[in-house]
Amino acid sequence: MNTVRRYVLRKILGFFSTAFLISLVTFGALQVLPGDPATLILGTEASPEALISLRSQLGLDRPAIVRYGQWLVRFVQGDLGESIRYSIPVRELMGHAVPLTFTLAIMAVSAALLIAVPLGIVSATKQGTWFSKVIVVLSQLGMAMPQFWVGILFIEFFAVRIRIFPSGGYDGLLSLVLPALTLCMPRAAVLTRMVRAGMMSVLGQDYVRTARAKGLSERTVLYKHALANGAIGVFTIAGIQLTQLLAGTIVIEQVFGLPGLGQLLLAGVMQRDLPLVQGLVMLSGLLILFVNFVFDLILMLLDPRVRFE
Repeated sequence: MNTVRRYVLRKILGFFSTAFLISLVTFGALQVLPGDPATLILGTEASPEALISLRSQLGLDRPAIVRYGQWLVRFVQGDLGESIRYSIPVRELMGHAVPLTFTLAIMAVSAALLIAVPLGIVSATKQGTWFSKVIVVLSQLGMAMPQFWVGILFIEFFAVRIRIFPSGGYDGLLSLVLPALTLCMPRAAVLTRMVRAGMMSVLGQDYVRTARAKGLSERTVLYKHALANGAIGVFTIAGIQLTQLLAGTIVIEQVFGLPGLGQLLLAGVMQRDLPLVQGLVMLSGLLILFVNFVFDLILMLLDPRVRFE
């Protein structure tokens, strides 16, 4: 129990330490951009009065350490400032974008796991058969195909020709099906190969042969004994894939016209909206840290050996 507590405390300390470093890097990187931020935002034709007013609004007339401290305190309190581009609080903008991106990421990774686990198991248990070879080839194709191209094909077939799903925009979960499938394909390909390799490494182990010798059904042997031990790495990779999607799916959101974090961040960068960009980068970093923290705890429950790492 003490070992578990130390592990959890170490993860919590790492979470807050990393969050603090992210805040420093986020704030510092945007402060060292070349040129005057007010001029970049308003343009060179702006009046001196407008430039002075915007500098005061952004806090550029105060020392950097003071601006950082004020920004960090406001962030902890939930005040992310006001978007210069949209003239509304950044928190309201992210309130619409974050749930969409998070839901899209969950759908994509969940679909990838639902596809990868059975295909990986079949490929591992039917080694040398034509079906196993087809799965291997398909997984290679899935990793090689560009996502934006796959998304365009999905739109052409499912939205334009047979009109099952909307072609773009967001109007409920149905609008996320095609983007989720587009994001799912390369991740399902990677996870399928991971499941296959993990299962092949444990199917010849003594405890699997013992389980079969006891008369257990093949389904029980595969899912309860082999998969539980051979798929720990798959769970870890799935967590990494989820955090990658939370960091932004700009290309797919562009293809499908989704108002997610990627689209919002791109608009903020293009418009030099510093409060929006700072808030988005910081929140994305915290989301990734939180998901990693949760996955580490779940992995600890699945594999007690990680408690000693």
